Amino acid sequence: MKIRKFKLILLTVLFSLCFLTACSSKNDKIIESSTHYYDADIDNIEDESSVEINETQNTEENTTTTFEEAKLIRVIDGDTIEVELNNTQYSVRLIGINTPESVAPDSYKTKNSIEGTEASNTVKDILSDVKTVYLQKDVSDTDKYDRLLRYVWLEKPNDENDINEISTKMLNAILVNKGIVEIATYKPDTKYEWAFKELNQQIGR
Repeated sequence: MKIRKFKLILLTVLFSLCFLTACSSKNDKIIESSTHYYDADIDNIEDESSVEINETQNTEENTTTTFEEAKLIRVIDGDTIEVELNNTQYSVRLIGINTPESVAPDSYKTKNSIEGTEASNTVKDILSDVKTVYLQKDVSDTDKYDRLLRYVWLEKPNDENDINEISTKMLNAILVNKGIVEIATYKPDTKYEWAFKELNQQIGR
């Protein structure tokens, strides 16, 4: 009888030990599995961060504005100047504005006017001491007369979208601010249309 009870106790102890060993092994696997999953998530987070940073950097690179430095040669009229760029001379048509004609040939459909001469003289006064200008392209490169289409800056802006810098450093906008030109924006070259309209409102036009 005593032997039978001893065997029963021994079997119970052995069974308990086996059960505890199995649970311990299972918990180790769960911990190991959970740790591996967490590491994988960290790797994914790091990869996603890298992608976001790279995409941001690429966007910044793609939207960086180029200001081409050019030598001012002469003023042609109120909305056109001549420059030297990369050892080649170009006529540059100021984007977004229009002035009456002042140097058009007699055969041209629009005749010269006093207002056109006044606009031309104003540009000459503004640029009288300027030797270098900075050309900013919008979308189109040239017009049908092969003139470069550009915003003409007298100095590079720190923030090209700041209305104060636009109104004091960009020739196109300076002329709008003086009230001697008409706003004339044509798609797709409308980057600064908002600024020209805002300046027009400020001077009550």
